[in-house]
Amino acid sequence: MSTLQIVGWVLGGLVAVYLLSRIVREPGASVIGIGKALLFGVIGLFLLNLAGQYIQLHIPINPVTALLAGFLGVPGLAALIVIQLWILA
Repeated sequence: MSTLQIVGWVLGGLVAVYLLSRIVREPGASVIGIGKALLFGVIGLFLLNLAGQYIQLHIPINPVTALLAGFLGVPGLAALIVIQLWILA
């Protein structure tokens, strides 16, 4: 294992510990934040599917796609469209 890989694992571990400590410290705020992202993602995907039916574009609404669209917003929706059109098609 190279030095760069070890540094990456250590930094990733520190980020994971930091995020877990925030969740343990304020679990209500974390759940509310995830819930808001999920709700906005579902609404965004619904509107995208509603508009996309005219060009035969359908992105399935599931927790992974909804959270991606919710956390990333419009760039997340664009990424899902690119994945649907160029990678999965």
